[in-house]
Amino acid sequence: MAESYKFFDSIDGTDERYYTADEFAEYFRQFIRNGIFNGGETLKVGTDKVNMKVYIKPGYAWLEGYLYKLDTENLYLEHDMADPALDRIDRVIIRLDKTLENRYIKAFILKGNPSLEPTPMELTRNDNIYEISLAQVRIVAGKSYIEDYQITDERLDNTVCGLVTHLFDQVNTTEIYNRFEAWMNSKTSEPDGDFYREWKGWFEQIKDTSNLVTKTEFEAHLWDMPNVAAILNAYKNIGGAL
Repeated sequence: MAESYKFFDSIDGTDERYYTADEFAEYFRQFIRNGIFNGGETLKVGTDKVNMKVYIKPGYAWLEGYLYKLDTENLYLEHDMADPALDRIDRVIIRLDKTLENRYIKAFILKGNPSLEPTPMELTRNDNIYEISLAQVRIVAGKSYIEDYQITDERLDNTVCGLVTHLFDQVNTTEIYNRFEAWMNSKTSEPDGDFYREWKGWFEQIKDTSNLVTKTEFEAHLWDMPNVAAILNAYKNIGGAL
C-alpha cells in the first residue's frame, strides 16, 4: 500500500516536489462540501419574462475542490425553443469539467426531453465531470418566453446542489453536559454515601452527649454541611469518639 503526503517545498536540483491542480483540489475535498456559498441571492436563476433567456445572479460555487465565480453582472443563458405540443424540463447547471481539452467550470442549460410527464435530466458526476443544478425551468409547449412560475429553485437541495459547508460533523456536547448536570444535581440533592454514613455515625453518638457540645453549638452545626468535615476532625481530636 503506497503512502501519499502533500504539500512540501522543493529543493532545487535535488528534490523537486511537483503537484497537480487536482491534488490541490483533493486537499479541499476532504473538508469542504460542494454547493453554493451563502445562499440568499447567490447564483439565483431569474427571468426578464420577454424571451427564452434566463439569468444567473453573481456569486460563488464550490465543486470538488474547485472554485467558480460569477462576478458583478448577471449571466444570461438561452433555452431552445419550446416543443409545439409537449412540455419539457431544462436545468440550469454549473459544470466542472477536468478533461484536458476543457479544464473549466461554466454554466450551461441541460436540456430535457419533451413529454406528457416531463422530468429533468440527471446530473453527470464522475471522475472528470461534476455538475450541480441551480434551478429547473419548465419549458411550456408552444410558449416563446419564460415566466417566474416556470422556474424551480434547486440551490438548497443537497442532492443536486446545497450550500457549501464543512464535511466533518461538529461534536454534540449537549448530551455530555446533560449527564454532568444530572450527576451534579444528584450530588447536591443527596448526601454522598461514605461521607454521609460517617457523618450520620458521628451524629448518632453525640446527639445525646451534652458534654461534647452545647445546645447552641449543636444546632448551629446540625445542617451546616460545608463544615461537616471540620466538625468531624475536631471531635476526633477531642476524644476519638469515632
